[in-house]
Amino acid sequence: DKADRARKAKELKSIFDHIMTEGRALFNADRATLFMLDEEKHELWSQIATGTKGIIKVHEDEGIAGACLQSGEIINIENAYDDKRFNQEVDGVTGFTTKSVLAIPVKNETGKCIGVIQMQTKRTKTTRLPVLVLMMRN
Repeated sequence: DKADRARKAKELKSIFDHIMTEGRALFNADRATLFMLDEEKHELWSQIATGTKGIIKVHEDEGIAGACLQSGEIINIENAYDDKRFNQEVDGVTGFTTKSVLAIPVKNETGKCIGVIQMQTKRTKTTRLPVLVLMMRN
């Protein structure tokens, strides 16, 4: 019923919030965003985004998150401004200066990409990042 769906949605948001908070700490990131794929609109939208307000929307094949979604591979960029896929306009709007980016595909149980977790840092210290495999089930 409607109340049960609302409760489950709230629980899921709480789980996502926890994952993003812990992920930021694990990767020593300043910002973390969970982008989910809207297949009908062909865009990624921010389910959770730390350090910013509102929803971020990008076309499914744009930016580093889009490249990660399309390839299904982890993308680890030490200097974002040296990568042509990086959208510098977002930094201009937010006032955040991105140094490095880690994008991790989120896959369902069949291996299909359904989203991207993107971590960003403005720190100049290089950190070796561990690789995690994340699976989301329906």
